[in-house]
Amino acid sequence: MVDLAEILQSDALDKRELVNSMSAAEIVAELPMIFSTSNESVVCKALEILKLVCEATRDQLQSRLMVSTALYAFENDSPDVHARAMDLLKRFSQPLDPAFAEELRQRLDLIASSQRAAAEALLATADGDKPVSPEEFIISTGSIDLDELVQQYRHLDTCWRNLAGCDEALEAALGNRRLIPATTFEAMDVIRLDPGSRPKPLRDPDETLDILMRGFNMQLSEAEIERVLDGVAHSPKPPTEGDYWEARLAALHARAKNDGGFLSAVSMAWAFGVEPEKEQFFENLVHKRVIAVASQLACGRTVNLLATPTHSGFWIDPRVLVQRASRIADIDNDTSLLEQVQSLLRIAPEHRDEALSDAAHLKGEFASALRYALGSDDESFGENIPLWVAAFRARAPLREPFCMKVKLSAREHPEISRCLSPSSYNSPTAILIEDYLRLRPGTHEQVALIGDMDIGNIKSPLCTEVFWARQFRAVSESRDSNNNYWQEDGWESLYDPDLPVGEMAIHALVYALNAVSSEARSVSVKILNRAIQDGRIDGVMIGTTIADHRSDLLSTLWLEGLQTVALASPLHAQVVQHALEVILSTQSISNEKADPLFLAALLMLSKKIGFGIASDTARNYLQSLINGGSDAQAAVGLAKELLTLPHEGVTKNSKEAGLLAFRERIKRATRWQAWHRATLVAGVKS
Repeated sequence: MVDLAEILQSDALDKRELVNSMSAAEIVAELPMIFSTSNESVVCKALEILKLVCEATRDQLQSRLMVSTALYAFENDSPDVHARAMDLLKRFSQPLDPAFAEELRQRLDLIASSQRAAAEALLATADGDKPVSPEEFIISTGSIDLDELVQQYRHLDTCWRNLAGCDEALEAALGNRRLIPATTFEAMDVIRLDPGSRPKPLRDPDETLDILMRGFNMQLSEAEIERVLDGVAHSPKPPTEGDYWEARLAALHARAKNDGGFLSAVSMAWAFGVEPEKEQFFENLVHKRVIAVASQLACGRTVNLLATPTHSGFWIDPRVLVQRASRIADIDNDTSLLEQVQSLLRIAPEHRDEALSDAAHLKGEFASALRYALGSDDESFGENIPLWVAAFRARAPLREPFCMKVKLSAREHPEISRCLSPSSYNSPTAILIEDYLRLRPGTHEQVALIGDMDIGNIKSPLCTEVFWARQFRAVSESRDSNNNYWQEDGWESLYDPDLPVGEMAIHALVYALNAVSSEARSVSVKILNRAIQDGRIDGVMIGTTIADHRSDLLSTLWLEGLQTVALASPLHAQVVQHALEVILSTQSISNEKADPLFLAALLMLSKKIGFGIASDTARNYLQSLINGGSDAQAAVGLAKELLTLPHEGVTKNSKEAGLLAFRERIKRATRWQAWHRATLVAGVKS
């Protein structure tokens, strides 16, 4: 029998020839054992083999069965291996069947944190889920030990348990309060540099060529594009002699010439020294960065990259950024403005004081902007307008999309203008930017670059609201479409329990609940389930958003979505019931007509959790319906029944909700504390 593991050790491996010389069954049978090895290079080659096997299989069901062997690759410690395995699963396994989904779910703790959100998003595609009736909840609190959680709580530093909202959840679990507000942490408040999520740099031409070829077969994620940039900038050019390299380069040349996109431009520049075509134009600024690197490579110039992430989530350790800047003789002229701006917007919250001290010797305007971003008050604002706007945002991130008040007119998008009132643009950073720009008339290119920061073309992990404002606009414009093409990959970021859910994201989720596309509604439901479970969304956030736009929304759709969310657990039921109560409270103010469908859903949930309407405003509105404020007899009957339910104290459901919330918040605080301690001893790795 052929020893596949031994073959994969060969440097002169022709993967396609190997696949053609062995049966698919013979290859797949050996893969689980190979995936379990610690040799990252062999595992990556094996994953490439599995991809070729799946591509050659015309039967979709058979491909889904074979690609399930990639699950064993998560036993390898390499985040790069996990990224490659996730790519395969996303391409060949959807929709997951229940058995496959359960196997993936059991491996979640093994998966690198940089890929966990993608795994959660993939699990959201699972079909054949067990149906749940309104009479039962999926999650039982019987297996949760409160005493054990309290012991974990006592071992946490006060700052982390406060930031994670542990105290409010504990009070609810003990029966001392009913409702649990969402956690209110900001991205700047917490540790972002997960020590286990450092992307492995590409320094071997074979690995760099592998990821380029993979990009021609499937769309690379933005994180993978960053690895490509780093790889072509620092990997040696591939050798031109020898049968192996001649074959590999011939394949790369053929694919690049046939593709013609940004990836082909950087492939041709790195491997063959061919300059990008002058007429090539790419709207996406990530692609423009790739083209800029390709131009430098083709000319034989040194490529200076500042913005390459050091950790998942596109974060850069500020100490590493200072190291990178120190190695460049003339930062202002030897790096592109786009590279400078992008690097500032990715600076992580931690270690800024250390980085500021290390940056004291740096010269030039970028150095001054970097020191300001890190917290210095001794810098004079320069004339490079986009650079300083980025520095302002990096130092104190905007909670609002600054330019959205200009980009979106009330006439074209009235539903958006209602939540983008001028009063929301009064943060210190927004005022600082406005004052700075007022004194400096920028060029068209500079203004365009600032706008690109604001519509999400230049990504900032600290300023996520700009992305969600754009997505809110997309869903509001496309909700009557039967597809969800407008839902960009960034939606999966909301599965990240350490990423706050801002106002724009809530609006996008609520409008997605109202979309015609069932796929769009399903994504929104799954995200709401996750964010309620880990405490980033509460009933007030959902209820006030729906109330603000209720006249623009079709209640049958969002009600159905929220009722599905409520089935997930006692916590979800309580949050949704409170959201509906918040909406009900606004009806008396707006004098809206009573909706029996809405009242029936509220009654069913209130009975389920054993708690009625506590808000005086809402109770007065219900009483007004009974006193003749509604012509609908059904509404009157529902109002009477709602008012008879108990509405004081705590219930068994609220204690169970508190227990679930406490468990999730303990997880978050424990994770933050562990990251904090690890990053203090990990040192700086560039």
